[in-house]
Amino acid sequence: RASQHLMRPIMSIMPIVAIASVSAFSPSGCPKKRPVIIDTDMDTDDMMGLAYLLQIDTLDVKAITVASSGWSSQNSGVVNAMKIVQLFGKKDLPVAFGGPTQTRLNNNVPSDVPPYAYLAGIDSFLTKEWVWLPYNNHPPYAKSAAALIIDTLKANDPKCVSVLALGPLTNLAAAFDRDPTTFLQMKLLFLSGARWNGDDWKEAQIELLKAEQATNESGAKIEFPFSWKNHGSSWNIFSDPISAAQVLAAGLPNVAAFTSTGQDDLQVLPDDNRYIPKHASCKDQSAAEKFYQLLIKRFTREAYAEQVNATDQEFSDMQYWDQGTAVLFSQYVEVGLDIVDYRPSICTKWRSNFKAGVYLNNNGAYGWTTLVREDEPFGQFIPLACEGSDMDKFKEIFFKKLSGCINY
Repeated sequence: RASQHLMRPIMSIMPIVAIASVSAFSPSGCPKKRPVIIDTDMDTDDMMGLAYLLQIDTLDVKAITVASSGWSSQNSGVVNAMKIVQLFGKKDLPVAFGGPTQTRLNNNVPSDVPPYAYLAGIDSFLTKEWVWLPYNNHPPYAKSAAALIIDTLKANDPKCVSVLALGPLTNLAAAFDRDPTTFLQMKLLFLSGARWNGDDWKEAQIELLKAEQATNESGAKIEFPFSWKNHGSSWNIFSDPISAAQVLAAGLPNVAAFTSTGQDDLQVLPDDNRYIPKHASCKDQSAAEKFYQLLIKRFTREAYAEQVNATDQEFSDMQYWDQGTAVLFSQYVEVGLDIVDYRPSICTKWRSNFKAGVYLNNNGAYGWTTLVREDEPFGQFIPLACEGSDMDKFKEIFFKKLSGCINY
C-alpha cells in the first residue's frame, strides 16, 4: 500500500511532463525556436543584420559561416562575427572560415572587385577606429564552413533548419558538393540579393553597359576579368556566379529571396537615428547584462553612423541590404508562405511561382539571375521573392528590436 500510495503523485505528474516536452515543438514536429544557419560575407550591413537576428527569440542561430569571396577579408570576417555573437551572449556559437575555392570571380586576377578601398574600413569596423567591440577569444570552428553547414544540418532535423545566405553562395555550393543528400533536406534557403531578369532585359542591359564602358575612364570591361559588377546582377551573385548557378540547379525544396530590387527601397538616410529608441526598460539585469546592454545600444548608434564613414561613401550610396533581409527572413520563417497577407511584413510587392537560373555567358549579362522557362532542364523553382519594401516599417522594426533588451 505504501508503494502504491507513493506512486500516485508520480503518475499524476507524468502527463504534465509529457505535455511540457511536446510544447517546445510546433505541429510540424520542428522546434518552435526555429534552427537557423547564417552564411555571410560580413560587410557592415551583414554585421547589423546578424546582430538583429541574434535578438529574435523565435530563432535559434546554430552556426555562422563566413564567405571567402565577398565584402570582407576572410580573417577579419570571422573575427568580427565572433565579436558580435559574444555581444549577444553566445560566445561559443560555432563560426567557420570559408574554404578555398576555384569558382570565385577573378580568383587569380586582382581587379579591385569588390573595391579594396571599401574592405579596409569593413575589416576594421569593430575596432577602436570605428565601432569597438571586445575580442572573443573562443576559437573558430575547427573545420571548414562547408563542413559546419553539413554538421549543423545533421545535428538537427535538416527538414527543420533554414539557411540564410547574406553573401556569395560559395560556402553553400561547397556544402552541396560535400554531402548533397543532407544539403537538399534543408527546410528553406533564403537569399539576399539577385535581380530576376527576363529575356527582354538582356539586349538593353548589354547596350547600357557598352555605353558606360565608352564613357568610363577606368575602361570597365564587359567580359572576364570584369573590373566592376555589371548591370542586372547583384554583388552576392556576381562575386561567385558559378557557385550560385550550382546552388540554384541543385533542386532545393524551398528557396525564397529578398531581391536587390526590393532592397533598393530601403535607403540609408542621415536622420535614421531618430528610429533608435533612447531608452529600453530592461528588468532584472545582472551587472554583466547591463554592461553588454550598453554596448548593444552604442553598437546600434555607432554602426548606423559609421557604416558610411568606414567605407568612405555617402548616405545616398547605401541601402539597408542585409539588415532588410534579416528582418524579412525572420518574418518569413515565422509564417511561411502566409507572409503575402502578413500585416507586419516589410515586403510590399511579391513575385511568385517562377523558375530562375544564373547566366554564365562571358558578356554583359554574366552573373545575372534570369527567369527560366519551366520546360528548361535547369534552374530553381522559387515560390516567393520580394521586389518592393516599406522603408519606414522596416526602420521601426529593425532599430527597435536591435536596441532593445538583451535576449539571452
